Amino acid sequence: MMNEKFELTLPNKSESLVSVGDFISGIGHKARFNPDKLQDILIAVDEACTNIIRYAFENGEEATFTIICQITTTELTICLINQGKRFNPASPLPSIPSRKVADLTHGRGLLFMHHFMDELKYEYHPQKGNILYMIKYKGGHENGSEG
Repeated sequence: MMNEKFELTLPNKSESLVSVGDFISGIGHKARFNPDKLQDILIAVDEACTNIIRYAFENGEEATFTIICQITTTELTICLINQGKRFNPASPLPSIPSRKVADLTHGRGLLFMHHFMDELKYEYHPQKGNILYMIKYKGGHENGSEG
């Protein structure tokens, strides 16, 4: 049974997105995701990390965020952790036809994350901060997608 864990901590700078992409790409290959699913994961994680870098901290504030990936035989779980401003993903997402997503000026990140990942969960811990869990299943899952 596969159960591997990987961790990366990076500064909250836009230059970190290249390292995020390299890290997630390596994890996705190790987890044996097909190219289409790996691309979905990369888009969702890039959007989440971009949101952390842009919005979690005051402009110019030096901080870090951590990515923890766990691979099992059935799924990849990606945890994004930061101690920035508390995030409220409970706000309802706009219901927008996919052809109109490109017209949005804000809010696309959460839409992309929901669209490209199989599950999203959010927690806030006073000591750890914001924790976003992004899950991608390797095979079929409850909404019928195949891997």
